[in-house]
Order: sequence, then C-alpha cells, then structure tokens
Amino acid sequence: MNDRILELVYESTKAPNYDYLLIENVDNFDWERFWSVFYTCKQCLTPLYESFEKVDSNKYTDLYEVVATNGMSFKLSVSLYDKQHVYKDLLSTLSMNFDDRHFLAGLQKAVDETDHPIITINFKDSQDEVKTTYKLGNYAYSVVQSIKDVIVTSLHERNKRFPDVLYFFILKSKQRELDFFVKMIERIFPRFKNYYIDENSDNELNLAYFYV
Repeated sequence: MNDRILELVYESTKAPNYDYLLIENVDNFDWERFWSVFYTCKQCLTPLYESFEKVDSNKYTDLYEVVATNGMSFKLSVSLYDKQHVYKDLLSTLSMNFDDRHFLAGLQKAVDETDHPIITINFKDSQDEVKTTYKLGNYAYSVVQSIKDVIVTSLHERNKRFPDVLYFFILKSKQRELDFFVKMIERIFPRFKNYYIDENSDNELNLAYFYV
C-alpha cells in the first residue's frame, strides 16, 4: 500500500510537464498522459486549486474566482437560461453555416426538445501571455476541476437538472483554449455526445456548442 501511495505522489509531480495551457509547444501533445496524471492527482489528494469562491450571483448567473496552485487566478461564470435565450445565436449559426445544415439539424433538435435550462460558461484568465514557463504547475488541471465544480455546484444550488445543451463564446485568437475546452468537456461531461464550432457568425468570436 505504501509503495502505491508513493507511486501516486511521484506521478502527480509530473503535472507541470502536461500543463497544456502554459507549456510552449503542444505539438503531438499526449492527451492520454494528461488525463492519467489528472486522475492520479485526484487519487493522491493533490490540491487542484488553492481556492474556489463564489464572488457574485444573480437570477441567471453564478460567478466564481479560482486561484490555481501556481498562484495564477481566473474567473468562471455559469449561466442558466431558457432556450429562447439561445435562439437568436442559433438562428445565426444555422444561416451562416448553411453547408452544415444536415449536421446542425441535430443541434436544433436538441434545443427545440429540451425541457432543461441551457447553460453557458465564461472563462476569464488574468494571464494573457501563454509562454509563462516559470509559472508552470497544474494550472490546466485547476481549470478542468474548477469548471466541473462550478457547473455541478451551480446546478445543485439552483436545483436544476443537468442540461442538454451547453455553449460559450471564445475569441478566435484563443485557439489553444478552445482546443483545450473541447477536449475537457468531451471528457468530464460525456453526456454531451456532439459539438459544433461556429466560426462564421462573428469576425472576432467563435461559438462552441455541446449537446446530447
């Protein structure tokens, strides 16, 4: 048993080598290794963030501030709306991506038929420069765990069932973050079997949809 604990602790120290949001080169990034180290950290109770605090809330939105174990901070918000709120953006997506209309029929059906609130998340990082190797730690893992915790906590406190549709806007310049969020949401929320990235409806923003 002691050997297993030592093995887990040793494996958890490898987190900086797989900090996808901060390492300089992510070519041929090993996602299987990333997730292996993530779950190892959880098994050996390695803190995935220093603090997690709700700083604001209103009828639709909960805002949290998270401090990662390397001292970097970021804010996460989760909002729950009825499906009418997303229709304008959805219609724009359908019209601006007409060549994908057959695939997008699944997204439209998910929105039309859901009885649950539609969820949108917003991530605001205090660090604009990716090449900050001196700040390596388990930052990416802090983001993964806190996004899951924000969504689950907000749904629980508001007595809402898990949604059928999640969406968010992200700057086109944040391609690395978008790639990361796609991998993350697919893994930690397997209920979402499908996703679509609308690159055509806005000059500066991509719109990412995840749906059952």
